[in-house]
Amino acid sequence: MRRLVVLIALAVAVVGGGGLYLFKREMVMELYEANILGYGVAKTPDECVVRFNKAIKDRNYKMAAKYCTKDYAEQLVKGADAGKQLGNAIDDLTYRMEKDGVMTKEVEAILYYNDVFPKSVTASLQSATDSSGLATFTTNEPSFDISKAGVWEYDTTFTQGFYYGQPGQVKLVKEGGGWKMDFPIGPATRERFNRVVAVHMDYVNAVKKMSDEVRTERTTKEDVSKRLKELLGEAVRAKR
Repeated sequence: MRRLVVLIALAVAVVGGGGLYLFKREMVMELYEANILGYGVAKTPDECVVRFNKAIKDRNYKMAAKYCTKDYAEQLVKGADAGKQLGNAIDDLTYRMEKDGVMTKEVEAILYYNDVFPKSVTASLQSATDSSGLATFTTNEPSFDISKAGVWEYDTTFTQGFYYGQPGQVKLVKEGGGWKMDFPIGPATRERFNRVVAVHMDYVNAVKKMSDEVRTERTTKEDVSKRLKELLGEAVRAKR
């Protein structure tokens, strides 16, 4: 709390009667992000990996972008709000279903594939030198065989829109004074980000509706699975 008070004081401090701020807004935000949120410049490859993981778990894709090279970072910033809304909705539904004892492996898998960047995806530092590094990605993918899930509708350009198609290993490089992950990006990746931005609210509304129904109605695992299948199907087929 004391650090926050100090930062606020710095933000409003002025020089003499000229009314000039000591720190520009951008500098104050950098101080806040680094000292309060824990997203400072990655001075080492390990800091880059740890802070990127933290941002993904926090659903804070704007902060995750700080630890990625320019092209992929721009996409993360563009999709940050959409990804956070859907991610938070999925997290809330997961919590409610687990609390009410109606979560199934099938639904767990469906939510995993419709998440823009699953929280179970984790980077670990594989190797590093003074000028380069390598991070390996692993994920606690649901054990349910999705091929046995019956007929679930998918938008293949939407599912895992921020992560799909990325390699299991990503280079780390120095850029802009800090260490960054160098995710490859091409037309297909940009298309997926654009798709998430364009249609995410259809999925957010579907997941929130399911969450509300779990909270307010007596239901069974079978009912939840059937209803979520209906709602996500409507999201896939929504006219835009």
